[in-house]
This record gives sequence, C-alpha cells and structure tokens, in this order.
Amino acid sequence: MISLLLKKFDLILSVYLSALIIKFNCPFFYKKYFVETFFLYLLQTYNVYNSYPLLNRIKLNKQINMKPKFTNFIYKPILLLIVMLFFNEAAKAQFAYNSFTRTYNNGVAADAQCIDYNLWRASLTRTDYTRVNFTNGTTTFVCSTAVIVQAMADYMRTSVVSSPIQSWTDGANVWSISGTCGNGIEISVKPTASTCFCDNSTAIGTLRPCINTGNPNWGGVGTATCTGPTQTITLEFGWNVSVGPPQPPIANFYAPDTVW
Repeated sequence: MISLLLKKFDLILSVYLSALIIKFNCPFFYKKYFVETFFLYLLQTYNVYNSYPLLNRIKLNKQINMKPKFTNFIYKPILLLIVMLFFNEAAKAQFAYNSFTRTYNNGVAADAQCIDYNLWRASLTRTDYTRVNFTNGTTTFVCSTAVIVQAMADYMRTSVVSSPIQSWTDGANVWSISGTCGNGIEISVKPTASTCFCDNSTAIGTLRPCINTGNPNWGGVGTATCTGPTQTITLEFGWNVSVGPPQPPIANFYAPDTVW
C-alpha cells in the first residue's frame, strides 16, 4: 500500500515538474527529452523497461533493480528539476550586437569619434532590436523593452541636426535622443527627459561626440558629462539569436545505475 502511494506521489510530482518546465519556456527538445525520460520511468514501473527500443542508446553496468526504493521518490524528481533548470538557463535568450565603442579623453574634443559615430548610426538598419546597453565599464544602463529599443535604434539612425527630442520611459530611466545639441545626435539616459545639459551623476549617461568641432563636452556615463574624465564608452543595440545549449543525454533518472 505504501509503495503504491509513493508511486502515485512520484507520478504527480513528475507531472508537476513537467508543467514547471513548460512554464519556464524550455525549448521543445527539452520538453521532448523530459517526456521521454518520464515515459521510461513509467515503463520501468510496469516492468517493461527493457522493451523500449531507445534503451539501446543507454548502457548499464548492472541490471536495473526494478524494486522501487524510498529514496528514488525523494531525490530523483528533485535531481530531474535541477538538471532541467540548468538546461533552461543555458537556453535563455542570447544576443548579438551592433556596437560602437570608443575612448574619449578628458578635455579633448571627439571629432574623430564623431565620424565613426555617424557611420555606426547609419548601420542600425535591423528591425528586430530587443536590447540596448550603454556603459563605460563602471556604470551601465540597459533597456530590454523591445518596442522601446527598436524605436530608439530607428531614431538614432534617422535623426539629423535639429531633430526634436524623443523620449522613452523604461522603469526609472528615461532615454532621450535629439539632434538639437550642437551639430550632432545626442543620446542620454536620465531620471527625466532632457538633452544638451551638463550633468554629473551616477544616474545619468550621455553620449554626443558630434556636439561641435573642438568641443570637449562629448558626455560621460555615470560621470560629469561636460569635460568628463577619460573613459571608454560602449553603446550597442542587440537582437536575439537562436543558440541552444548542448543536447542533454537520454537517461532514466529513476534507474539507480544509469551511466551518463
């Protein structure tokens, strides 16, 4: 009677873990492997384990003990969840980036960087941007709201001198882009919408290498944005790429002697 109850508990727990994995948006092949593993367990429970053809892909050192053990009902479902969560972490979205990275020097105009900046802006032609990173290696601002990121990338590409300020609120940050600060396009992230200011706060990031020829107020990330300290700034727009983790092995987590 106790053994039967444990089997029912184990079955319910396995179904629950399966539902969790689906909820975590694991790729379809992980769902497949989970179902296959679960099916193997059911076959084992009904003593027909060795009749399943895919078992030819698994070699056991010893004959599998078909007699259920109490510990199998406790730690093996937990182990299954841990393994599947590990694969789920590896399968999370990964990004490719169109990046603009340059070093800016204190008190020195960014005239050379301005040329590259405009070329980079013109290259933001994708329609599937989902993430923007703005960092100097010490302070980092991130926006991962896809509709906002795409709108910013489009406005960065199409803005010209005198383009009005456009702003997007993402959590505590307000991202702003304009062509009204000197002779180029500025991007700023602040608690409020504004461009073309001299700020000095860890909550603010600004990049405007084309402000004016000879003007050293090219911005800064988490620092003074007028005659800011020397720093290397990266501004990059990213998009999701389909890169899956290694294929998990087919194995019966409920068999005590499975060899990985």
